[in-house]
Formats: sequence, structure tokens, C-alpha cells
Amino acid sequence: MKLLHVIAIGSLSIFLAIGVALFALGLRNVWLGLASRGWPTVIGTVEASEVGAEATGDRRTGAESAIYAARIAIAYRVDGRDYTTETFQFGQTVGSGDSSEAELRRLRYAPGTSVTVAYDTRDPSLAVAEPGLHADMLWLPGAGLGFFVPGLMFLLAYLATATELRVGRAAWLLFGVIFAALGLVLLSLGLANLRRARASENWPVTRGTIVYGRIDASDAAVHVENGRVLRGTTEGAHVVYGYDVGGRRRYSNVRRFGQIAASTGNWASEIAERYPLGQEVTVAYDPADPDRAVLEPGVAQEAWWVPGAGAALLLFGLAVMFVSRRF
Repeated sequence: MKLLHVIAIGSLSIFLAIGVALFALGLRNVWLGLASRGWPTVIGTVEASEVGAEATGDRRTGAESAIYAARIAIAYRVDGRDYTTETFQFGQTVGSGDSSEAELRRLRYAPGTSVTVAYDTRDPSLAVAEPGLHADMLWLPGAGLGFFVPGLMFLLAYLATATELRVGRAAWLLFGVIFAALGLVLLSLGLANLRRARASENWPVTRGTIVYGRIDASDAAVHVENGRVLRGTTEGAHVVYGYDVGGRRRYSNVRRFGQIAASTGNWASEIAERYPLGQEVTVAYDPADPDRAVLEPGVAQEAWWVPGAGAALLLFGLAVMFVSRRF
């Protein structure tokens, strides 16, 4: 019995350790993003820019999908020494199921393009093409919490059953904090999209062209009790368009703010038919940041899904936290 107790505590401790490590890496990216705003800059040149795809699948169910990633190599010189960086953002994700994200990077960082690079004066090999804070920075600390918080909850639950330690209130409070924090993040991201969508109605417009279009499909498999496997396919229509502002060629892949990434049925095909390759389009762009643009300005119905889900999770978490006071 004592051996089982040690194994249980040890296993849960591994989850906690992984969570702490990932969260620490995420905080490091946030710190670097903040610090990079004040770093000196130098003009670099893109040496390599390519998109790769890696197929993933489950042998048991046959479900298949693909992850797309862009590899960007930027050469720059500081104090007479040559350096190369592949970091365009701190906290950048390795890949995505949205092929337009990788294609957008490849187009923005085409070989031979001059790029402004911010570098750390203490270690010039540490450099970034897009300094500052970005949404991708949330993934690592989020993954860290995804390991740490459930591990801590299971540890508290185990201690409550294996010992006389009373942790019911703490477990419920932690459970509420998780949902409230997740809801707050989703609500913040959703409200930011709503603000941009509202503002885009008054943005200046220019003419652009669809330069990339693809329907990305992924299979999902669900086991049922009798041993059969039910498969479903989700599709996402993704486009990249080019436009000129301020004498520069720019690219974006935002069709509308708050757009749904994937769905079933004919939804993806309808979007692909609406925006075929080579078609001229009207592009609304943010005058404060011309790289931020949208094809369909204004607030669409789907833009309310993320802030709505965030508000629901936040209220649920607050309710659980309130109820935990009675334990």
C-alpha cells in the first residue's frame, strides 16, 4: 500500500514538474517580448523562407491531419559579426493546422527581403523580427497550467481520500479559478476581435489580390461501444491576399475578425468559391498598422462566439469559487 502511495504521489509530481517547466518557459517568452521593445535594431536579410507540412494520424482510428510550419532564416550583422535568427516572434508556435498561417509568413519574409531585426546587446545572437507581445505567447504558459492545475487537483483529491487531510474547499476553489482564468483569457481575446471588427468599418480601403487559397481538411474519429469507429471531416477555407499600402507590398489572411476556423458541410467550399486565386478584392486596413487588414469589415455573428464562451466560463468559475466558501 505504501508503494502505491509513493507511485501515485510520484506520478502526479511529474505532471506538476512539467507544468512548472512549461509555465516558466512561457514566462521567459513574455519577458523577452517585453524587453525586445527597447532593443536596438539592425537591418537584416531573409536568407531562407520555406513551408513544410507534417502529416499526423492515429493508426487505431485512421484519423488524419496535417501541421504546416514556416521556416524563416534571417541574416544580420552586429559589430562586424554575422548572425542568423529563425525567430520572428518570441513564443511563436511550431506549426498550425491552418496552412495560410505558414504561407503568410513565407510571403511576408520572402528570400532577399530586408527585415528590421531587434537584438539583445548582451547576446546579439538573440534576436527577433517582430518584437513585443503576441498572442502566441499564451500557448506555453497555457500548456503549463494545463499540466500543473489538473495535476494539483488530482493530488489534492488523492490526499483527501488517502489521508485525513481536508482539501475539499481548496479543490473546489482551484477548480473555479481554472475556469475563471480560462474564461477571462477567451473574453479578452474575443473583445479585442470585436473592437477591431467595429473599428474596421471605418478603415481606409485599397485593392488587393488573392494570392493563396486552400481548403484544409482534418479527420476526427470517435470510438463507440460496439467497436465501430465513426469518422467526421472538418474543413477550413483559408486565403492569403496581397495589397499595397505606403509603397510596400503587404499580406494578410484575415477574412473577417472572429472568423470560425473550420466547420462541416459546404461552408468551406462556399468561401473558396467566393475568393478564388487571382481574384481582385477590396481590402480594409488599419492605418495605425497597415499589416492588419480584413476582407469583410464589421462585426459578424461568429465574432460573438469566443467572447460569449469566455463570459460563460468566467461566470461559471466565479460561481464555483463562491460556492466553495460553504465547504
